[in-house]
Amino acid sequence: MRKNSAFTLTGLLLIIFMFSACQKLDDLNSIEDIDYNAEFAIPLINTAASLEDIIEGEDIGSMLLIDDNGNMRIAYETEGFSQNGQDFFSEMPSFPIALPSNSVTVPFPTFENIRLQKGKLKAGLINFDIVSNHTENINVKITIPNMVKNGQMFEATAMLDFQGSSPTYAAIPAISLEGYTLNIVDGMITMNYEATNNAGNPVNLVITGMAEAWTFSHIEGTWGRKTITLQRDTLYVDLYENAINGKINFEDPKVYLNIKNSFGFPVMIKVKNFKIKGEDGSFVHLESSLIDDGLLVDYPAMTAQGTSATTTFTFDQHNSNIKEILSTTPRKLIVEIDAILNPDNDLEQVGFAMEESKIEVNAGIELPIYGSASGFSIEKDADIDMSQVDEVAEAEFKLIANNELPVGMDLQFYFVNSAGEVIDSIFDNTQNLLEAAVVNVFGDVVDAAEKTSFIPVSADRMIKIRESEKVIMNATFNTANGGDTAVRVLSTQEVQAKLGLRLKLQ
Repeated sequence: MRKNSAFTLTGLLLIIFMFSACQKLDDLNSIEDIDYNAEFAIPLINTAASLEDIIEGEDIGSMLLIDDNGNMRIAYETEGFSQNGQDFFSEMPSFPIALPSNSVTVPFPTFENIRLQKGKLKAGLINFDIVSNHTENINVKITIPNMVKNGQMFEATAMLDFQGSSPTYAAIPAISLEGYTLNIVDGMITMNYEATNNAGNPVNLVITGMAEAWTFSHIEGTWGRKTITLQRDTLYVDLYENAINGKINFEDPKVYLNIKNSFGFPVMIKVKNFKIKGEDGSFVHLESSLIDDGLLVDYPAMTAQGTSATTTFTFDQHNSNIKEILSTTPRKLIVEIDAILNPDNDLEQVGFAMEESKIEVNAGIELPIYGSASGFSIEKDADIDMSQVDEVAEAEFKLIANNELPVGMDLQFYFVNSAGEVIDSIFDNTQNLLEAAVVNVFGDVVDAAEKTSFIPVSADRMIKIRESEKVIMNATFNTANGGDTAVRVLSTQEVQAKLGLRLKLQ
């Protein structure tokens, strides 16, 4: 069912104090059950809203999750941080090449902590310098059987043109190796050359060269154990941003780490810091046997390169102290972790890493809307302009509220002048405007609560209100039975509100 408007606390506040600036009296629709015999009787609100509407109407930086049974959860998640593949196999340092004979097998330089078996080159250059002491023309062909592109091994050719004096020099300029796949056997590669004179007879030459700026888009091999420090991540929980008093308890809260791994080798997450900062500035550390043991992350198989594996570690009231932590009115969650590559140091297990591979970590909090609140108060303020109510001598609001939510609300509004001083309030004492619905012993609503309230604004208060530039709303929430019973709020439960206004002009 589509609602006419969202009945939020801020919305009620603005309607009460800015109606004259925002509404034309002729445009207001009639409202049932509000009957005033007064100078001016104005219907303002006839609407219904669920907690889903209220939450979605407020910018709390979270997601509202609803299951098939109408149970709701407020979820916060960090933007996440990641460690990319380039950090594991950045550009290989340049290295020299020497071919003292027509076939040579040489150790291939590799990356730290990696025994390379196969790699696809994203970029790279190779060049050769050739010296001949022969007094004749020489044809040269250099091949690298370990380096293949489109089914063809690497090949470069040159001709030394004898000009009557020896030695003769020739150079093969830098050749791009983009797209070549390099296969390495036991850490070695083979390089060959064939040099023949015009008669086709083999000769010996001196060949050197240089490999420069080799970078890989994909590598395979074995990884030694290595610890990498990932960046720190912070999650702000603004649900409590305006809280000033009281407490709220969630019955089954959860904190989780969601880790996506597209590297093809084992990774263990070691938590260095997993702490929550409370409203008083102190930190409480998450305690769990999962953290003590280390978090082993899934990874894609060699046959599933280009995919990722996701592992979620959930900390709840059964395996951690999260319930106690969240009772401290948390403001932010701070996570600092290390990633341990090949934690078992298995040097026989072949894995892979691609340029786009990464370890991506997201932390989150899920707060089910199932719990209790006692004296939980929030304050919000708003600027107001009372210049258009100069002719209003006094006013009275009539609110009829039918509440299916097991949460009641006490309200007070304070008016603040330009000096920042509180000059008056709308009530002599905090007023209960919303009674909590009736619940059973399991915290399930069995009957709605209805209440009619009259909210007078006297002539004396109206004078002070005209001098105010800001209004502060203080709202205190209590669940059914004075906060002693854990209650469950469903997405189908609504607050129905009808608000009318009686004005007396000067």
